[in-house]
Amino acid sequence: MLVVIGGSSGVGLGLLEHFTTCGKNVMNGSRSKPDLVNHFLEHAFLDVCDEESVRQFFSLSSATDIHGLVYCAGVTVRKSKLEDFDRNAFLRLLDVNVAGFALVMKYAFTRMSPDGCRVVVIGSMATR
Repeated sequence: MLVVIGGSSGVGLGLLEHFTTCGKNVMNGSRSKPDLVNHFLEHAFLDVCDEESVRQFFSLSSATDIHGLVYCAGVTVRKSKLEDFDRNAFLRLLDVNVAGFALVMKYAFTRMSPDGCRVVVIGSMATR
């Protein structure tokens, strides 16, 4: 099983399209359901900032024997002058991009394949 976190748009959606076109079974976790219909794709709600949501996502029976996990949930903040620093926006960025990834790994770890699992993290800050 491949798991994509944040596949409702952007790079994540592109990965879902690619993997399912190649015939891979993929489970997507995101707050919004992707606009993609494919019998290789399963979607479940996931808010990476909510630990209970992450726990529930990885307790689903289909979230087992994970061979690959791509974390591409992410938010960015606009570049601005230091005097315009928005603390709340920055804390949201850390919550999604850093703490969210840590929560995902905490609960995904026990569901990973005993044969190994590759984890890829796509950072959203590098794109702006």
